Amino acid sequence: MSNITLPDHDGQENNYKNVLNALCQRLTGQSMSKTDVTYETVKHGAQFQSTATLACLEGQQSAGELADTDKAAEQSAAYQAVIGLEAELEALGYSLQERTLEIPEAVREGAIQAGMFSAISAGKDIQDAMTDSAIKGMMNAILAQVLERKCEAGEVAYEFSGVSGGLHVATLKLKMLEGELGRRQWTGTASPFKRDAQLDCCLKAMESILTDTTCAEKINLEGAVNIRTSSEKKQKEKEAKRQKRQEAMENGELPPSKGKGKGKGGKGGGKMGKPTPDGGGMVMCGPEEIKMLAMMRMMMGGGGKGSKGKGWGPY
Repeated sequence: MSNITLPDHDGQENNYKNVLNALCQRLTGQSMSKTDVTYETVKHGAQFQSTATLACLEGQQSAGELADTDKAAEQSAAYQAVIGLEAELEALGYSLQERTLEIPEAVREGAIQAGMFSAISAGKDIQDAMTDSAIKGMMNAILAQVLERKCEAGEVAYEFSGVSGGLHVATLKLKMLEGELGRRQWTGTASPFKRDAQLDCCLKAMESILTDTTCAEKINLEGAVNIRTSSEKKQKEKEAKRQKRQEAMENGELPPSKGKGKGKGGKGGGKMGKPTPDGGGMVMCGPEEIKMLAMMRMMMGGGGKGSKGKGWGPY
């Protein structure tokens, strides 16, 4: 299978399930749920074959090749789905890797102020720097400063309309803004990718806000845009889950994690031995038994010294 990557999805090489999810997200302009792309795998002798169903794209299906494991079979099905979508895009004159957005000068200057592409000085192209997450983060930062609050759900409203040739046009309204900006509508360039059409009208809206004299006085993007790569996002989500579990354990909502120490009794701190009352061999006991033995010794007055034969001596 060839190596397929998409813009703004570093580290996804050869993981075709992730590439397929990213491609579907770009095509539909929506985040993917667990039911948007599903896999059904069947066993044929010692091998597996999987079929990918794209519910987010009118239920399109793609069958993968036979593979030695079920996971490899799913990757093969995802690869075939990507290849099929790639063929459809090529028929429209587009490619998976191509994403050329027109970056307005005001947005370029704002991104420089925010420090979003210091790598430009090292030869990095602005198209590489202005990723999906970078554009979204910059838009959120601009609106938060103009409104002096974070945007509420539904305030940034995109609408899509289809045009001939399988292309989509996105429009954006920001009714929460005051004056003329609140009454305007921005229209993006037609694209087979709804996400690209969405980003295009977002860039046009940012240009209008940044060049508006009233809004410009409120905007200072230096240090205001926090951009993370997809791998950094996953790491942050993983850390958040770990902290949530730790808090649940501290509140008694979850049992504490088992230790990983190894002893004679296995994981979690093995068992210790104690001599039998007649001084014979050793009997193994765990932590709870050790506590009980200590209490018994105190009650019996052994104190670890074997006083008057009542104690069992040190253990």
